[in-house]
Amino acid sequence: MDDRNAAVAALDRMTGDSPGRPMRIVSSLDQLAALPRDRTVNGFGSRTPLRLEIPAVARHSLLRTERALNRLQSRCGCMAGAIATLIALGAGAADLFRSGALAWSWDLPVRVLLVLTAAFLLGLAAKFVTLVATRWQFARACRFHVRALARDASDGLSEE
Repeated sequence: MDDRNAAVAALDRMTGDSPGRPMRIVSSLDQLAALPRDRTVNGFGSRTPLRLEIPAVARHSLLRTERALNRLQSRCGCMAGAIATLIALGAGAADLFRSGALAWSWDLPVRVLLVLTAAFLLGLAAKFVTLVATRWQFARACRFHVRALARDASDGLSEE
């Protein structure tokens, strides 16, 4: 039993899965093709990692596909949001320096608040755009991998 637990832990480390985290088990190519429509797997919120257990396909192909799809799922748009926020803050600060509005006046807090609001909204928009693009890429990757795994499964059956 300890050998099996060690093997599962090693597989979890290879695929990047954390123990105790719920996973979506995919046991057929039809289920894999339907994943882009599943909100728990390809939604805007927290996403459930995948584990592919399709008997007709070679394990190395399944692991490669599993890693690729889970890598796409791990994109949350945080980096894009942070970069957009930083650029907006830098541009806003540069505009405040350029316009000479840094001398104290009642206009300064309003301008700073506008810069902060604009930076926040641009960061939020960048995060949303990244999530939309990632959902599209996930759907495209699922279609690609369904075709590739179906080809691998048919090759495996023809060799026997």
